[in-house]
Amino acid sequence: MASRHELKRYRTNLADELDSAALYETLSRVEKDPQRRTLFTQLASAERVHANLWANKLHANGARVPPHRYSLKTHLMRGLIHTLGPKFVLPSLNMQTATSTRTSPTPRSCRRTSSITPP
Repeated sequence: MASRHELKRYRTNLADELDSAALYETLSRVEKDPQRRTLFTQLASAERVHANLWANKLHANGARVPPHRYSLKTHLMRGLIHTLGPKFVLPSLNMQTATSTRTSPTPRSCRRTSSITPP
């Protein structure tokens, strides 16, 4: 059975993955280049897979998985993507990925191996 601290970490990681998926889905919808659109769709899908891993950990420990609410930061970033486009927002997303402050090792299947740069 996971400790209260671990369950909190699982919930935080789940929320982070779902927020990331939402951002990639938004990028996919506004991206004009078909290859990049496909890449963003694949990244969103991967984030959803990662979110399911955390949700499964919570379920396995008998914890409730509350409905997700996007963070204020995610709402703002999605608005900026629609307003200013992917090229403006991608550097911020890359910085966020590079300075992620998760308090636990990320499972190998969830690790990011590359970042996206605007053309």
